[in-house]
Amino acid sequence: MMLAGVGSADITPPVGVALQGHWSPRPESRGVLRPLEVRTIALRSDRNTLVLVTADLISVPLDFTRRVREAVAVRHGLPAQCVTIAASHTHCGPAMLRNLGLEPDPAVLEQVERGMVASIDEALSRLEPVTVGLGAASAHFNINRRPLPGMTAMAVNDAGIVDRRVRVLRIDRADGTPLAILFHYSCHPTTKSGSDGLISSDYPGVARACIERELNTCAI
Repeated sequence: MMLAGVGSADITPPVGVALQGHWSPRPESRGVLRPLEVRTIALRSDRNTLVLVTADLISVPLDFTRRVREAVAVRHGLPAQCVTIAASHTHCGPAMLRNLGLEPDPAVLEQVERGMVASIDEALSRLEPVTVGLGAASAHFNINRRPLPGMTAMAVNDAGIVDRRVRVLRIDRADGTPLAILFHYSCHPTTKSGSDGLISSDYPGVARACIERELNTCAI
């Protein structure tokens, strides 16, 4: 029997934190366009447990991942390899890496870590019998941006290879209603310029909200 549970947490940082991913004279945020969230899906079979955490962040450092895994090991007895953390790579989230002169705010890192652990706790506490289905379709708004021959700057490259597959894992409760939708699409979340100074989950957050509205479920 397959079991699954979902959890979530708000990790929107306070306005004023530096945004990572845009080269701007003013990297500090000046408002919130869309909140940042953590979503967790926990899957358990007779033999194994998998915890997949997704976050509206540009990335997470290795020591951060280790701390989250250690917390899960202490609280739930799960080995490190059972926990995977994926970042949406939004460029309108807080600085998480020491890069290009930015230094992560320890208070923000702590806030995000608490949110992740809380969402994992919630997901593991809400396990229920499920069935799982896999599907795929396509979307056509992404485009290759690798330099054309003879150029060094990033630019639109219509001839470049692009993965336009949309892959979806649907997890249904025993009564057939959707418990969660896990979706994947390859496209840089940079629809909003970081120079605007707005904290945002970018298009993945919009897609998540649309799925949840249409299917009355948790999108991850």
